[in-house]
Amino acid sequence: MKVAPILAGGLKIEAEVPEDWDVLGCIMQDAVAGAVDLAQRLGSRMRKADADDWETYVVPDLRTEFCAQVSLVEEAINSAASASGGGPGVISIPAAEVLSWFGALNQARLGLEERYRFGDDGIASLTGMNATRRSGFLRGRFYAAVQEIMLTHLM
Repeated sequence: MKVAPILAGGLKIEAEVPEDWDVLGCIMQDAVAGAVDLAQRLGSRMRKADADDWETYVVPDLRTEFCAQVSLVEEAINSAASASGGGPGVISIPAAEVLSWFGALNQARLGLEERYRFGDDGIASLTGMNATRRSGFLRGRFYAAVQEIMLTHLM
């Protein structure tokens, strides 16, 4: 898979093999992972006195925004995968959608961290991880790399 900025101010992701679509499809699964959605998880650190207000006034808007980000990414991936017949293909991310993609990737990274608790394990323990955990770790690194490209070239 290749990821690069485009001259028009967006980003393109080139899926080179069918498995690349599977990796991209994991963004949505990883973003919604966990027993409690991200909007509520963010509020779990609030002081008890502020928690009710957070739940009432902030969580609904955050949930709406987070869902919109993931939906936009899901639609773009499904459309590009369908257009390519599941083979090599390209997802074009217009500049206006970069923040939504960044947010969805961030949600996916947070979901992976919640599920696997990588912490400071890093690459040093990669060989000791089981296949499921290693796959999650590598997806998280991929998501972070795409976010880095976005930050460096588009934001």
